[in-house]
Amino acid sequence: MAITRQFPAGFLVAEEEGTIVGFAYGYFRDIPGEVLERWQAVKLGHVALMAVAPGQRRRGIGTALLDRLLAEFRKAGADMITLDCPVEAAEARALYEKMGFVPRYSEMRRRLVAEM
Repeated sequence: MAITRQFPAGFLVAEEEGTIVGFAYGYFRDIPGEVLERWQAVKLGHVALMAVAPGQRRRGIGTALLDRLLAEFRKAGADMITLDCPVEAAEARALYEKMGFVPRYSEMRRRLVAEM
């Protein structure tokens, strides 16, 4: 897969009895030096995608995937990790906060309706 070429260790799959029940994908972000300096970071990893099948949630799969992904980032030299989480994803946000992530910014949106 092309998306995993940059950081192959950042693509993880959770299986149960031969069925995929979750996955996580992370990569290293190319961040300008002045931003890294302001954030007091050296190498920034980013959790791009993480999902657990609806019927498999609340069983520790997401925690295990994220723990493993963070370990892979740490092993590769990352000292800060970012991720995006929609406001509507309350369960995911609770997991991320439990694992030490803190909100950094708010994205806002507005739907535009065409005038008649």
